[in-house]
Amino acid sequence: MMEQARKKKGGVKAHVLYSLEAQVPAYAHISTASVHDSKAMKFKNSRT
Repeated sequence: MMEQARKKKGGVKAHVLYSLEAQVPAYAHISTASVHDSKAMKFKNSRT
């Protein structure tokens, strides 16, 4: 029997804002791969 092909791909993306002064990540957000980086930063700004 033939296997059915997947219709959608899955993926995750880690959005990380790195602090150069402290040399550690200042902010990290995990989202689906379809979320654009600029949208993730808007999410950060609305949470603070």
